[in-house]
Order: sequence, then C-alpha cells, then structure tokens
Amino acid sequence: MKYFYDTNKYDDAIDRSIKVFIEKIKTTKRLYEYVDVIGITGTAARGQAYSKGSDIDIYCITKYLNPLHEHKLQKVFASSFSNIKIDHSLLVFAPSVHNKPDLMYYEFTHCGIKLYGNMPDKISINKIPKWEGIRLLTFKGNPFLASLHTNKFDYNYAKLLLGIGEAFLVLNRTYVADSLLRQKKVVQNKILQNIEGFIEEYNTCCQYKFHQKMFDTTKEARIKKGLVILQKAWDLYLRQYCDSNQVQLEKIKPSPLQQIASRLFYTINYYKYFGKIKVTLSEPFIKEIQLIQEYLNTENEKLRQKICESWKVSPRFWYSK
Repeated sequence: MKYFYDTNKYDDAIDRSIKVFIEKIKTTKRLYEYVDVIGITGTAARGQAYSKGSDIDIYCITKYLNPLHEHKLQKVFASSFSNIKIDHSLLVFAPSVHNKPDLMYYEFTHCGIKLYGNMPDKISINKIPKWEGIRLLTFKGNPFLASLHTNKFDYNYAKLLLGIGEAFLVLNRTYVADSLLRQKKVVQNKILQNIEGFIEEYNTCCQYKFHQKMFDTTKEARIKKGLVILQKAWDLYLRQYCDSNQVQLEKIKPSPLQQIASRLFYTINYYKYFGKIKVTLSEPFIKEIQLIQEYLNTENEKLRQKICESWKVSPRFWYSK
C-alpha cells in the first residue's frame, strides 16, 4: 500500500506492522472478542498523506466498553508499530458511535480501508450534529496556537485553514468525503467568503498540504493572519449555530449526570494511560480551551465553552487520544 506521494521508503515497514498487529488481535482471545472493526482512515486511506508531518491513523470500533482491554489493545498496537518513525495512532471508539456518529465515523465509512472485521455502512452527513464543527475548530485551532513558535507551525497552520473550511461545510450540510470536491465546496461557501483573506489562504494551504508547495509569506504574517481568521471563524460559526438551532446561551448547560460522566471518563482515561486511579472534581478538559482564551478575545467564548462541556461528555467521544 502506498502512503506517500514522494517516497516508498516506509511502505513495506507499515504493511508489515499492520499485518503483525492484526495477527496479534486474531490470536489473542480477549482482543478477538473485544474488537469489532479496524481500518485505516484520514489522509493515508485517501492516498493523500506525505512524509512531512502526515501521520497514519488506525480506526477501531469495539464491541463493548472495557478500559482494561483497550489498554491491552493500545500496548499491542505500540509494540507492532515500534519501528515506524512516522507519527501513528490508534483511535478506539465505543460501539455507541454506530448510533451517534461523528465526523470521523462519517469519513471512515466513506473512504476508510478495512483491515479487520466488517465495515459499517456509509452514512449521510445529515446524521452528523452541527456542533461537530465546534469540535473541528477546537482541535485544529489549539495545535495551531500551541505551535506558534515550533517547527510544526506550517503544518498546523495548514490544518487550521482546512479545518475551518470543513467546519462550515458541516454547518451547511455540504460536507463530502471526497477531498477534492470538498475543497471546491469550501471555496464556494458564502459564509467563508465573508472572512477576509480566508479563501486565498485556504487555497495556499491546500497547495502546501497536498502538493508540498511551500508558503511564500513570512511566518509572522501567517501567525497574524491565522489569529484573525480563527477569531472571525469562531464568531461566525457560533452565531450561525445558535441561529440554526434556535438556542440561547443560558439554555446550554450539561446536566448533573453529564458532569458526573465527564469526571468518570477522565478517571477511566487516566487509568488507561498511567495505570493509576486519579479523581478530579474540576472540569477535566479545561486545558484544551485555555489557549483560545489566551490568544482570542471572541465575544462567543462563553457559549463555545458551554457547548464543548456538553459534547465532550457524550459517549460518542469516548475514544483514546
């Protein structure tokens, strides 16, 4: 399987690691009974990954929730891919994702490559909640802000612009799995055309991400432009989200049960990675929004936090890092 445009260097090694990983699942009784389906997703599955910054995402859906079995699965994955230098990760999802799908599930059903088990049926974008765009803005915005002074800035800057485009396609129900068609839809999006400089930067980032064409502006200029575009995107998205869902700030609040589940999820996740029990009484995801607060002064920040609190305790997001 060819994963990169510019080199075949890692192809054989990755294929060997995949075969070792799948074989270990088949021959380990508790993993064989635990795993439902495994496949490749993201740019690697679409044949659009390249060696500078791209990674290999392995997508897994389990038959039931079991933190101990997932911990074992992650250890087997790590040992199987121990010789692979390209970033790689195993994303483990609970079976609830079939009934409450997210955007990653949508991508997997449309363009994932099956490695083991039975692929789920393709789903409609209409089944993806609109607040999935908020997840995109958070998970693309935070790495961008965290890498302002690192050598991964260009990669995360490109991911940010692409993520903003995808978020608004989710909002308008025009998101598609085909990345080339998706790029066209982003450029045609009326809301995104209202963000000054976005379309031009988006096209530049597509050239960088998919064709390895380097930026011709200074890093300082891109930092400034990225901050302005991200702040404007947050304001526009949240305003459109509230209008389309007819929701008000004071009505968006997690229930006591959701808040308990949030802390329980943190405790279980901590045990999976560190083998220790740790209980938290504070919001376990607060660090993920601190960067936004530090760099952006968006008028809708309070609303975004409340929405994040709501969706982050949903069972559909019970997966590994």
